[in-house]
Amino acid sequence: MTQHAQIRVPAPPGEPTRAPFPVMASIAPVIAAVAIWAITRSPYVLMFAILGPVIAIAGMMDSRLTGRRRARRQEREYREGIREIEALLDEQHAAEREARLTQTPTAREVLDNAGRVTRWRAPDQRRRVVAVGLGDRSSSLSLTGATDAPENEDLCRTASIVSDAPCTVDASRGIAVLGPQVLSRAVVRGYLLQLCHAGDPRTIRIVSLPDAGWEWAKHLPHAASAGDADVTVRVIEESSLTAPPADVTLAVCESVETAPASCAELITCDTTTTASWQSADDPSNVHDLTIHPVTAVAAAAYAKRLAALAADTGVLSAYGTPPDAVVWADLSHEAPGSGTRVVVGRSSHGDVAVDLVEHGPHAVIGGTTGSGKSELLSTWALGLAARNTPEEVALLLVDFKGGATFAPLQTLPHVVGVITDLDPHGATRALESLKAEVMYRERTLRERGVHDASQVASLGRLVIIVDEFAAMLDGFPELHALFVDIAARGRSLGMHLVLCTQRPTGVVRDSLLANCTLRLSLRVNNRADSTAVIGVETAASLPVDPPGRCVVVVPDRDPETVQIGRVQPADIADVARRHAGSAPPRRPWLDPLPTDIPLSSLPLSADAFVVGMADLPREQRQEVAQWRPHADGSLLALGASRAGKSTLAACLAQQTGERWQVTVLSDDLERAFDQLEHLAGQSEHSGSTPVKRGTVLVIDDLDALVGRLSDDDADHAISLLTRVLRTGPRAGVWVVATAQRLARGMNSLSALFDTTIMMRMSSRQEHILAGGDSAAFSDERPAGSAVWNGITVQLASVNALSRSHEASAAPPLEVGASETVLVCSPRPQQTAARLRERHPDAAVTTLTPGSTAPRGDESPSQVILVGDADAWQVNWSLLASLRITATLVVEACSPADYRAITRSRARPPYLHSRPGRAWRIANDGVITRCTL
Repeated sequence: MTQHAQIRVPAPPGEPTRAPFPVMASIAPVIAAVAIWAITRSPYVLMFAILGPVIAIAGMMDSRLTGRRRARRQEREYREGIREIEALLDEQHAAEREARLTQTPTAREVLDNAGRVTRWRAPDQRRRVVAVGLGDRSSSLSLTGATDAPENEDLCRTASIVSDAPCTVDASRGIAVLGPQVLSRAVVRGYLLQLCHAGDPRTIRIVSLPDAGWEWAKHLPHAASAGDADVTVRVIEESSLTAPPADVTLAVCESVETAPASCAELITCDTTTTASWQSADDPSNVHDLTIHPVTAVAAAAYAKRLAALAADTGVLSAYGTPPDAVVWADLSHEAPGSGTRVVVGRSSHGDVAVDLVEHGPHAVIGGTTGSGKSELLSTWALGLAARNTPEEVALLLVDFKGGATFAPLQTLPHVVGVITDLDPHGATRALESLKAEVMYRERTLRERGVHDASQVASLGRLVIIVDEFAAMLDGFPELHALFVDIAARGRSLGMHLVLCTQRPTGVVRDSLLANCTLRLSLRVNNRADSTAVIGVETAASLPVDPPGRCVVVVPDRDPETVQIGRVQPADIADVARRHAGSAPPRRPWLDPLPTDIPLSSLPLSADAFVVGMADLPREQRQEVAQWRPHADGSLLALGASRAGKSTLAACLAQQTGERWQVTVLSDDLERAFDQLEHLAGQSEHSGSTPVKRGTVLVIDDLDALVGRLSDDDADHAISLLTRVLRTGPRAGVWVVATAQRLARGMNSLSALFDTTIMMRMSSRQEHILAGGDSAAFSDERPAGSAVWNGITVQLASVNALSRSHEASAAPPLEVGASETVLVCSPRPQQTAARLRERHPDAAVTTLTPGSTAPRGDESPSQVILVGDADAWQVNWSLLASLRITATLVVEACSPADYRAITRSRARPPYLHSRPGRAWRIANDGVITRCTL
């Protein structure tokens, strides 16, 4: 029964309340005015006493007007709400009426084919239910709210009754139709057709019919059936005649006196369209009905349709019915014929075989969930394996329902692979290999000068069996073109398709169906799907039970209903044991790349760097993956933590030799900047002479390096690396960098790398932002697996780089015999004390405002002036006069402070921001690092 949401009924508006006269509000101003007059003795004050009653009367009138307007508005809203509910009730009653008619169609719906969805599909408990007519029935609608209000009484009564709904009875109680014989017989015809519509001939059987006037009913397949049935039906017109017992009795009677005692439901025909219904349980309760008499001509036409349907589907016909269960081992698999001839099941005539070569070369199978598709595919695959060696027929099984269908068949040596949706990467790789297999077979036929694979002994047949073809196309829509190509050329190439899907309509296109001449359909949900597969509507009427009932259509043969053989585990084991030790079939693809490929196991090259193994499923081969700097340019490797980036860096670092010098960028920032400065200068000052030995700079975790720097230093580092990437190749310098993601400033930098290796990223979004193809993303990609130029690569494994984190050493500050040193330090007192200890012969002076330069006859041979940035700014004239001949030492500070002190825009070498670390600027402008 259709479930409806509860409908809330609004409450009717109540009577408006009358506002009382405000006595106190009228008296209060009078009392106040008298009191004021008593004090002031002014007669004018007494005029205010009049205002109290006037205001009170005006307020009372305003309140009553407002109340009337509110009452009218509430009444209008209530009426509108009632009208909306009445419209909703009509809509809900119509839906409820339609649902009931769908569940229990009357004779009118049966003849109009409106009940085709439920034809022969009624559940056991409803096979005996008959709609005796249309009338008022209790509705499932539920009203809430003000249902007790007298004004809503009619609305609630209307909601509780659905009119023109099917009035159903249990036919096993017996139904007697009273009235003129012509009319009552026409009504009983409709009841009999309803019963025959509800169940197929195996579940409902007519055991008795009157001799005259019921010739049309003998066309019903239910009347021609034999054997046991769940429900038996008899039709009687004279209760005095003896009739065999039955579960359901339909009686045609002139009056209630002639009605059989076994009929508890009495239908009295008043006119050709109206009748009254009484039950023996409560004769006083009479229901008015609208009836639908059926003519003999209309009944005969429908009976013939059911007979044709039963014959086509094999449910029951003059030729018999297939067995309810067939065991695969009982089928005749050794019958003569070609190796592709397979017995798939048994009909009423005997075993039924299909042949991919004779009837194909390709097949399409339709069937809804639970109809037995997996059983059919297993039977077909095992039948091919039983009649052929692995060299003669190889099986490629594609299961996009999780892999459970073909899991037991993997023990067969004929199976070259099972593709499932649980391994999208593996599925992509295997399906790509199919394209290569087509080209391989074409090439082989061309080289042998033949036109058919049967003429080449080494080319066995490859049968591709696909379960859930629609699901496969959802994941790989581009494969439809490949399967169309295989369908068009598969016969000569020795490649056959067996495609199975739940709903072939709109999935298997005409270009593919045109070459699939072998058609099989198990039970489907509608006639359109049945027609799309086998050209007739038969499969839509196949029974739910037993599963495995199938309609087989082969060229030049009528459709045949077959019960598919059921495969047992022992059957698979027996076939596998029979072919144990046979030569394996040629596989259309290689095994996946191993997850651990030691660099020592790969052949090295003097002209290129070996990075691992490349998987080329489209070419059915695997080869050593090499990086050639001259041809491939600089390389960027992106991947999440533990994806294999550092392994790649170590792999390249171990291949330094006569042809290539590999330099790994130091983890120490001072050394790293020195290396970048050196390579940038080398790149920009290269001559025209070809470089005999190239340089490869390896930067591991570039994003981490940039993240350790301040904004200014990071910009400088990126600038240096940009110079190397732009001009380096002319000087024989290339860069290999790894990173987890494109950090700040690296987006523009990544564009300068000529090629990118994409490893496993932390998320699909990171993968796409890094420039990767969304289809190539896999969060299950193992360490070292990557995509490079659209090719899957497994990087070679080596020991990790030994990376030193020790800071670079800087020499202590040396002061010449007659040298003046100017020191800028943020801690001048501490720095001066430290310098006095280190240079006891020098005159170490802390700079103060007003300090002057020592005179040559007074100053010692060594002079050290120490001050902070502010002190030097105050004594700028002193700094300017001494700077010409003195050495300037600036302890680590910001670039802005450095420029303010030195008055130079030249960038000093990178310096660790540690106490005592400083720049030494000689008077000739040379900048070095030192420690104080």
